[in-house]
Amino acid sequence: MKLVSPGHSEVFLEMRNADGKTIRILLDAWLSDFAFGDLLARNPYSIDLTSIPELHAVYISHTHCDHLDPYTLIPLFALQNPILLLPETAEFLSALIQKHLPQARIHILRHAKTEHLLGLNFTAFAFASGYLTNEEDVMPLCVASTSEAVFFEADTALPDDPETHEAVARAMKSAKDRVFLSTRNELEALYASYDARSADDRKRALSAYKAKRQQELAWEYERYAELDLVCSFDRPAVRVLVGQGMVLPPEIDPNATKLSAPFPLNDVLVMERTRAREAGFTQLHFEALKPGTELVIENAGQAKPEIHSSKASWPTAKSYPVTFENATAPVPLSKPAPIRSDPRNPVELSAKILALLNHRFLPYQTYHREEPLKKLLATESPYVIRIRFGNAHEHTVADFGIDFGRIQFEELEQANRKYNEIYWANDLDDFMSGAQDQFSTTLHHFEPGTALRLWTMMGMPFLNSDIVQNKVALHFERAARGLTVNDWMKEILAGRQT
Repeated sequence: MKLVSPGHSEVFLEMRNADGKTIRILLDAWLSDFAFGDLLARNPYSIDLTSIPELHAVYISHTHCDHLDPYTLIPLFALQNPILLLPETAEFLSALIQKHLPQARIHILRHAKTEHLLGLNFTAFAFASGYLTNEEDVMPLCVASTSEAVFFEADTALPDDPETHEAVARAMKSAKDRVFLSTRNELEALYASYDARSADDRKRALSAYKAKRQQELAWEYERYAELDLVCSFDRPAVRVLVGQGMVLPPEIDPNATKLSAPFPLNDVLVMERTRAREAGFTQLHFEALKPGTELVIENAGQAKPEIHSSKASWPTAKSYPVTFENATAPVPLSKPAPIRSDPRNPVELSAKILALLNHRFLPYQTYHREEPLKKLLATESPYVIRIRFGNAHEHTVADFGIDFGRIQFEELEQANRKYNEIYWANDLDDFMSGAQDQFSTTLHHFEPGTALRLWTMMGMPFLNSDIVQNKVALHFERAARGLTVNDWMKEILAGRQT
């Protein structure tokens, strides 16, 4: 098989089917220059879609903008017409996608149900996580032939329950050659590098992050013995680490590229391989599939698999030269202002935000697994969310609070108290309309000591499927009008400068 990395989580997979035909699949579809929600730049960028050979299928693992990108799908499907594989967790978007891609042959993949398509077996999985996550809708995918199988984790890690691992093992059982594609974007390290205000702070933050990752990766392998889980790589197999294709837009800070490789794939590989060896997985071979490279893998089920790495011959693209130079000056902080400062009706916005707090945030936080509302109010009462209406030049402030005396949010009479969270009304409005998402905080200004519980709640996909629909619809409509994600970013960055 062949794996080609255009950067980040996306991978082109080539496998031979039962008839010996090479089937080419794009795993996740973000090939445009910016993530319209995260507001980060792709690296490599300027990917030439015409340089991509015939695709037989495109799989979208979930609805985040760096996996489902209308600015990629509309021009790509204008050039060719592969089968579009959607996980059932994104089925609610199928009519919208069909509207904008009328020629697309959409096929819904159901949890643990194997579909025979293109001479290969496709099995997607909808696993329940043991914790709250904005990636609850991610469905990993197994693609298998009679002799080979690839398990694409997408942006999730398998939970610890036995049923999960048994299901994956069943999907891969007939393949003697097994490859596990594991995404290691390490975005938390990237943001730690950008957010630090000094070289010493950056060093401390990255050391703490890497120590945490050591523990997480150790458990990734130790759990099989500890919990007696079925393991699909308890025999010779290959784990390929992919990812690391996002950077702060150079338009914000050209020097940021010198802080954009704080925990590169090769370093992650060394750490993970060491943890795997310590847990007894000595037959698991590790490879890094760096952006702009390709791997050809043969005999993955042998003790010494044949793996050839080289520069990818396609798709054609450009790259930012990323490094890590800790002495680089800090990235400029975002200004305390909404991303969009256009005037809006404060009365209408206030009612909209109060409804959001009481009808969505309140039930969410009441039964939160780690921080239930009762726990918050027992230590911080009232719990106050401050909202700024207007822009950096002229704005008013309103506080919305909740306590045990009124188990719902109400606007408080005075706005001169301690608050737990603070937002611009325009940003919340943009989030609800689809013009921002949970990761748009890249360009937000944070006040020290304040929380982001409301903003985090709004990123939960099933609770906010209407917001997800608004976001995807907005960008499909723009892309259908011939606008690009570059146009979107120009608007945002121009507003940021003013």
